[in-house]
Amino acid sequence: MCLAQRGAEVHGQLPAWQSAPWHLPWSCRATCFSGNAVTNADQVTALCCFRHLWAFSLLHSLREPTAEVHALCDSLYSFLLAHFRDPQDNLYYQAVSQDGSNVTQRVKPLYAEVFAMQGLAQYAQAFGNRSTLDAAMLAFRMLDSLYHIDGVSGWSEVLDTEGWTPAL
Repeated sequence: MCLAQRGAEVHGQLPAWQSAPWHLPWSCRATCFSGNAVTNADQVTALCCFRHLWAFSLLHSLREPTAEVHALCDSLYSFLLAHFRDPQDNLYYQAVSQDGSNVTQRVKPLYAEVFAMQGLAQYAQAFGNRSTLDAAMLAFRMLDSLYHIDGVSGWSEVLDTEGWTPAL
C-alpha cells in the first residue's frame, strides 16, 4: 500500500514503516493502484519513492521532527540516489528491482522526474542539505534542456533515453 492510500493514517504509524528497511515491505512497491489495475510488485517505482521522500520530509518539517522520521528519509534518499539515478544525465529511471540491483524500466517519464525534483527539494529544505538542492536544480536544468520541444512552448511527456527523442 502506498502513502497516498494511507493518507492521514501515517501519523502515529511509523513503527509499521520501520519494521524493515523502507524499500522491502509495501511502502514503495509498485503495488500502488493505478486506476483499477495493480502494477508489477517485483519492482519499485521512482514516482512512488520520490512521493514518499517528499511526504516524509514534509512530515518531518511540519509535524514529526523525530530522529526516526529523519532516518527514514535518509534511508529513502540514499536508496533513490544509489539505484534510480542515472549518472550519465542525473535523471531518474522509472523503476528498479525491489533490492535495487537491476533497472527494470529505463524510461524517464517527465511526471516521475518532476516528483524527483519535488522530493529532492523538500528533503533539502527539511534537512538543510545544500547538495540535494543542487541535485534538484541540476535535474530541472536537464529536464528543461532534454524534454523541452522547440516551437510548441511545451515538453515531451516521455523520452527514449537512447536518442533523447519523444517516445510517444
